[in-house]
Amino acid sequence: RDTSRIEKITDSLVGLMSPQEKVDQLHGTGTRVSADNTRLNIPGYYMSNGPAGVCVGSSGTASAFPGGSAVACTFDTAGVYRMGVALGKEIWSKGKYILEAPMINLTRDPRGGRDWETLSEDPYLAARLSVSYCLGAQSVKCVTMPKHFVCNDMETSRTLYSSSIGERTLREIYAMPFEYTVKEARTWSIMSAYNKVNDFYCSANPHVLTDILKTDWGFRGFVCSDWNSVEPATVDAANAGQDVEMPGANFFGSKLLNAVTLNQVTPEHLTDMAKRIVRAKVWAGVIGKIGAAVTQYTDDLKSTTHQQVALGLARESIVLVKNDTFAAETVPVLPLDKSKTVAIVGPYANIARLDASGSGKTCPYLQVTPQQGITEKLASGKVLDSAQWRNADVVIACLGVSGEGEGSDRNSAALEPPPGQIGLVNAILTAGKKCVVVMTGGSAALPDVWSNAPAILVAWYGGEEQGHALADVLYGDVNPSGKLSATWPAAATQLPAFTSAGNIVQYESSDTGRGYRYYDKCNLKPLYAFGHGLSYTTFEYSNLRISPNPAYAGEDVTVSADITNTGGMAGDEVAQLYLRENAPDLPRPVKELRGFARVTIDKGATKTVSFTLREREFAYWDTRKSQFFAQPDAYTVMVGPSSDILPLTGTITLQSPW
Repeated sequence: RDTSRIEKITDSLVGLMSPQEKVDQLHGTGTRVSADNTRLNIPGYYMSNGPAGVCVGSSGTASAFPGGSAVACTFDTAGVYRMGVALGKEIWSKGKYILEAPMINLTRDPRGGRDWETLSEDPYLAARLSVSYCLGAQSVKCVTMPKHFVCNDMETSRTLYSSSIGERTLREIYAMPFEYTVKEARTWSIMSAYNKVNDFYCSANPHVLTDILKTDWGFRGFVCSDWNSVEPATVDAANAGQDVEMPGANFFGSKLLNAVTLNQVTPEHLTDMAKRIVRAKVWAGVIGKIGAAVTQYTDDLKSTTHQQVALGLARESIVLVKNDTFAAETVPVLPLDKSKTVAIVGPYANIARLDASGSGKTCPYLQVTPQQGITEKLASGKVLDSAQWRNADVVIACLGVSGEGEGSDRNSAALEPPPGQIGLVNAILTAGKKCVVVMTGGSAALPDVWSNAPAILVAWYGGEEQGHALADVLYGDVNPSGKLSATWPAAATQLPAFTSAGNIVQYESSDTGRGYRYYDKCNLKPLYAFGHGLSYTTFEYSNLRISPNPAYAGEDVTVSADITNTGGMAGDEVAQLYLRENAPDLPRPVKELRGFARVTIDKGATKTVSFTLREREFAYWDTRKSQFFAQPDAYTVMVGPSSDILPLTGTITLQSPW
């Protein structure tokens, strides 16, 4: 970025503004717009959701990409970058230039109402995908707005509860995706959260917004409120680091101007607030363009290119969690034989599940259902009416979790409702039929009769091309390669407390964490581990190399391994690297994801995957020094296909720097 040019233009424009004009930059005047400054030819901010497709605040339809929890299962930074580019272009095609996304709060529990939007339970995976998402959108000058900063990981009573969290846990886990996105993608905006953090509302939390975001991380963009979330008062929020109020001017209109007049908010601070939003507009190239003048990339809306991006991510996101043999057969149930008859049943057989309720909803112009995708794949007469499932060779049961959405969490992690899903699968299995369960939705379901099916695919909220992608994987035209981005519990008793007590949400210590960290620490075996995902082929890991070894703190370490496709078809594999400090001074997790690589390997071929471990990958937050610190020590490096299967292990010794 030519920051000197941006700063010169910003300084010039803001220097010409009256206090009223500065204040006018800092609040909305409608659902997702603010006032234009016609005197200086500066447009307002024209915003739109959402993480999986342009919708709220925009007219008409647009592409619908897979939801966040689906996208995270691809472990595909390049694919997520392409999605970001597509979203950026579609935002512009609607006459807008600010995208309220990605959503990078973490999955703490499968009951989380917005888990379907999140990019994993793991902060490193979420961070890497968020960076790619934002860089993609920003490559076409779309302003991204990662949200919700920070610890908005539960929806019920989100405007009331306080996240009680220690500095280590905050820095090492829940702030990490935001930190990486600010430092590496250099996003121009951040959305603050509804909730409190340690008894201070996020919109008026100086430690979160100023100490961490603006001072420690050097964030030069603007902080936008979530809708009607500025609390508790104008002066507190403005001085804490909140810059923009949406959607109206309850606090940052006349009340802010009056606070400046009374010097409760200094004129210099008001100028800084205005510069932050104008700076983003200068970077986006919208100065001088008002209203429809910002519209561009109209030919990209609903393009076949974007359709292929959606299809590719949907294919990669589908996770094969189980694939056993059936009855006396000697080969796994999947992939299916196209010559066999099938019946497609269940509440989501004829529904393309794209999203849950809330601001992240998409406005799709295309919706391919499982029924449609499978029917198009097979010859005439091979798909029986759902009522005739007893006559089919294979029954595909399309099930799913429900009750997800913005503003409230699921009542339980069980599969029901809608009613009848468990009974349907039980009837199919009792009848002795070969059953393939297709799970949809945004998060995990506790095991029940459905988990007894011999083959299970998780298809998530798969976007507009869900049906085609599902058919491709079911019939082996595409080898399944998705990996779970969140742990699936084996029982409700494995889930620690999630709801708040007295409006206090107690966060765990950093060494315990949630997700696989918690399962490791408590020695629990989940139903399906983080990173789990089967394939129609087989892969063998070998030849782990670590260089240099030993290494000095501050020196990059390269870890390489060979992966051989020992099965019968080409396919993608997602290799994962985990790191553990062997003799830590302070308690640390049993292991942490610190690298991943998606690679396509032909049958019989071998490819090398490489991971780069920077000093930060070894570090923990040292509360004594108020910084990340990589302890000189021996660390165990583990590489494999999932968090519970790590066939390659080695040791890297980190030494004190020169």
